[in-house]
This record gives sequence, structure tokens and C-alpha cells, in this order.
Amino acid sequence: MVSDYDYDYFRGHFYDYDYSSDRNESSTSKYKLISSDRIINVVTARHCVDPAKGGFSSGEVIYGSSSKYPLYQNYTIAFDQWDIILHNKSYIDCALILLQNKMNLGVNVGPIALPANAATEPKVGDVMVVTGWGLACKDPPTCNDQSKFPELVQERDITRKDDSCITDQLVADTGFGPSQKQTLMCGGGNERGYKADACGGDSGGPLECFVSGVPYLCGLVTAGPAAPDCGLTPGAYTKTNFIQVLDFLRSGGVLYGNKDMNVTLSKFDDIFEIA
Repeated sequence: MVSDYDYDYFRGHFYDYDYSSDRNESSTSKYKLISSDRIINVVTARHCVDPAKGGFSSGEVIYGSSSKYPLYQNYTIAFDQWDIILHNKSYIDCALILLQNKMNLGVNVGPIALPANAATEPKVGDVMVVTGWGLACKDPPTCNDQSKFPELVQERDITRKDDSCITDQLVADTGFGPSQKQTLMCGGGNERGYKADACGGDSGGPLECFVSGVPYLCGLVTAGPAAPDCGLTPGAYTKTNFIQVLDFLRSGGVLYGNKDMNVTLSKFDDIFEIA
């Protein structure tokens, strides 16, 4: 995260889901929650967890702590390739991690809303918030040295920009192809004369927007300039209101997922029942 100031912050970005029809107008899923505890889908970028895109097939989700080295083991939940649900459209940079363990929500972690519908999207000039543990400035405010590895998660206010950052070269570099253009929006870049945007290591992180002061997940960090040029020009974010992304997220991967959810959710017999 590059910025004109050095600022450590923590904000939880997960969302809860319910496979019942009243929450999921576009889904005909037969699954529903029966546990009194929340189950959380973790949203990320496909290129972070798809080995075909250079991602990892296993890892840990850290929550409830601003540090990427949490003191307590219960701040981490391991996942492997069987817990990863990729969007089945190869041009969409979005994936879900279905946690096998129950995540306790509290003061430091909670769900974030999804867009109300496909028309819910920030306008050019709107303020957005990007969060992550990626590379940061060693020399704010100039930010010419972007080699800092922060221990604490960072956040930065950026503004929605026009979509001129979404070029043929950008989607060629991502490897997702020309169809990816329709799924992206631009944000960050020069903010009041300073560099401001996500950077290397922030990929898949959340972009938060607001409707009447209420936050919702409007995007995922996807692509942009590499260090030391992060924030020199705007970065690209996958839009969560893009209808095939929104349906994928709302349904917890039932719609547009790359797996048979009957098989995937069978591991969670103590959590789910088939109606």
C-alpha cells in the first residue's frame, strides 16, 4: 500500500452468506445455514489462489489481528486446494475460500456487505478505501522507495478514476484476456500530488466503497504498476457489481463456481443440511 503517510490500520473484510432463497434472488441453491455460528466466505482474486495464474493452492487466512504474525493461533485458519472455489469464467479474477473452521466474529472482525445490485458502483471522484499488507513507502510523502514490508495491515483512501487504465496491454499482462476489461474499474494514482494505490502483495485485497456512509465491498485488487511505480498511475480493480461476479459471491460459489457444491459442502455436515 503506497501513500503520502505511514499509517497502520486494520479493517475486517469478509462477508457472511446464507443459501436461503430470500437472501439469494438469483440462486436456486438447496443449501441453508443451520449453525448458530457464522460461516464466512473469504473473497480474493483468482490469480492469488489459482496455480495456473501463479497463485498458491494452500495457505492461511489471518483475521482478528492487524499483524500478519498473529500472537494467537486462533487468529489463523488454514485452507487448501479443496477449499478454493474459482469463478468458472476464465476472464474473471475472483475466487472464494470456504473456511472449514468457524470464525468467531467480534470487535475486530465482521462481515462487509456486497453491492445491493449490479447498478451499485462508485462514480468517478468517489472516495474508496483499499487495504492490504503489500509493499509500502519507506520515504513518505515522496514514496520513491516502495520496498517496505509492513507488519501491520495498511489502508489508503483513493478516488475512483475513469477507466483509461484498462488497456489492451494491462489485460495482456494479467493473462485474463480482452473479456476481462468489462469486469474492471480504475482507482488511485496521483492523489493531491502524491502516489496512492495498492502495490505488490496487496493482490486480492478489498476495495471498500460507501452508500450513504454504509460500507460495502466494491472491488478486489487486480493489477497496476509495479514498485517503485505503484500509485504513479491508477490501478485496476475487479468490480464486485459485475453481474457474474455478484451472483458468484451472493451464492457462495454455487453460481459460476468451478466445483460441484454438493461434493464441496459435504465436508461440512455439521454446518449444513440439505433442504
